[in-house]
Amino acid sequence: MLTFIVTIACEAAAQSLRTAPPVNGDGEATRDEATAFVIPDDPAFLNNGVYEEKSAKRAAGYSLLLPGLGQWYAGDYTEAKVFFAVEGAIWVSFAVFLIQGYVREEDYKEYATVFAGVGSTDHSDDYYSIIGEHNSWIPYEASVKSDGRFEYYPNVDAQTLEDYWVENRVSDYEPWVWQSADVRRNFRDQRSASRLSYRRAEYMLAAALFNRVASAFFAIRSAKQANKAGDAGQPVQTGYRIEIGAPWEPPSAGFRTGVSFVKSF
Repeated sequence: MLTFIVTIACEAAAQSLRTAPPVNGDGEATRDEATAFVIPDDPAFLNNGVYEEKSAKRAAGYSLLLPGLGQWYAGDYTEAKVFFAVEGAIWVSFAVFLIQGYVREEDYKEYATVFAGVGSTDHSDDYYSIIGEHNSWIPYEASVKSDGRFEYYPNVDAQTLEDYWVENRVSDYEPWVWQSADVRRNFRDQRSASRLSYRRAEYMLAAALFNRVASAFFAIRSAKQANKAGDAGQPVQTGYRIEIGAPWEPPSAGFRTGVSFVKSF
């Protein structure tokens, strides 16, 4: 593994981190002891360059939590970014479809108040489904009472049918009359468009679930491949880490703290 180190040194008191770093036989600061502590950006680059085996179960769990996170943990950054991008696109699409469905819903409810005489926009979905099927409340009442005639036949009278109508009509019933059949069809088209947007939002939730399952599957593969490469002594990651502590300096230069930016290939 080839490592490049760029150190930014800052004058500071020796006791700020530790005493002066130990030196080797050549009088040079040893790398392992010169570093106060390490903040790894690449989780595969730990223990001073020694590969740390990846847990396939942990990788899968991370990806179930956030698609791509398991790949990132395993050191497969390219695949991780793909899953991050897909996950972001899914949730953006979900928000767009959800907002679109709500806007269209408000539109068809307002449309019903203008062209069908509905008094408010806070009716149930069942109510709007019913008014989309009938030009007015009169044929709807007739259809409900027709069901009553079959249920109470042959003992049917006007009062019985009226009671049946009141009991079985939609709970938030309000009379309506569409101005024309074409206007009602326009209302139905608007309502269908709203429902389609909501369904697409639900599809995005299903896609988010699928993305997690797929990411977990590939994260397991990435972890196994990383472990196989690590066992073979091959480089398994490219990334950055930050070392905070004593930079490489000869003892004669005195102790200074600093930040080392390390790139490994």
